[in-house]
Amino acid sequence: MIPGAASGPSNDLFSDSEVEFFMSAAFSEARQALALGEVPIGAVAVQRDTSPSSGSSSEVGPSASPWGDTGAIVGARPAGSSWRIVSRGRNAVNVTGDATRHAELVAVDALIFGESTSRWLAGGIPSASSLSRTSAPDPAGVPCALGVPETERLLRGSVFFVTCEPCIMCGSALRHLGIRAAYFGCLNDRFGGCGGVLSVHNTPEAPSNGLGVPQAPKTTSSTFSGYDAVPMVQRYGSQAIALLQEFYNANHVDPADDRPLAPSSA
Repeated sequence: MIPGAASGPSNDLFSDSEVEFFMSAAFSEARQALALGEVPIGAVAVQRDTSPSSGSSSEVGPSASPWGDTGAIVGARPAGSSWRIVSRGRNAVNVTGDATRHAELVAVDALIFGESTSRWLAGGIPSASSLSRTSAPDPAGVPCALGVPETERLLRGSVFFVTCEPCIMCGSALRHLGIRAAYFGCLNDRFGGCGGVLSVHNTPEAPSNGLGVPQAPKTTSSTFSGYDAVPMVQRYGSQAIALLQEFYNANHVDPADDRPLAPSSA
């Protein structure tokens, strides 16, 4: 287990079949990224659904392989599970020219803006219509995304399944959005934010007062409570690394310039 990784409650959130279902969905997104010429990393966000199982078409058994080449199904859940996919994302750095478009943040944006109006997952930039769920203009008059409280309400308590350990940027962003845990398939030895390099997922932070003077951590805020990191290297590491190797080999990219090729010991 890597430093800072969960060894308790978050490991017990899901059955083996649920983990397989949601990780398979994340890998489906990674394969879609690869098809678009992106570093093949995918993510899905899941939340607990308290409504009773209805046997609707959105309920798909984990062995049904429903994703094919179309990616994860938002709304799907394993048969009998109380957890459901609420958002999905895949790397879109190359097609957008935006270095922040990692799978986790694409999944966050798809949930905030609404997947039906977002073009991130098609490898493009959101159209103006995807601003329909934004709040009032900021002081400069520019339409802005949902505020922090609204965004936290959307994501608080969510669990992310990602094919590769979230980087420091994504790991920190997920923390500030109040997620509960992140499961991931392989470690990120160069940029990992969930124990691979840094542990931004659970390291106490000291916010500034705006003048550069650190203040005492606000331990009551989800921003500072952190989340659990659950590496699944023994189970999914080889699969995640194989996808990355396929990308680097096809594009003649030096892996030292991006995410790692070699799985670390867990």
